[in-house]
Amino acid sequence: MSNSVSAIIVTYNRLHELRKSLTALTNIPSNLLTSIIVINNASNDGTKDYLYGFSQNKRIKIIDLSENTGGAGGFNAGIRYFYEK
Repeated sequence: MSNSVSAIIVTYNRLHELRKSLTALTNIPSNLLTSIIVINNASNDGTKDYLYGFSQNKRIKIIDLSENTGGAGGFNAGIRYFYEK
């Protein structure tokens, strides 16, 4: 039995850090990191356009929130998505 995890990233106007995080996470083999859930907490710094480039990546699920719900709200949305899917 192999170990695997899903990662949740919550971001708000931190595009530079998001790029670094996604680069690192996508370099992890898919048998170890099954999925990456990105919660865009209503960023207005180009994050949405950047994430659009990952729309065809089956391992990455992007959730765009209409308002910034803070870290707790973002992680709540990510965990809820993980639980439901």
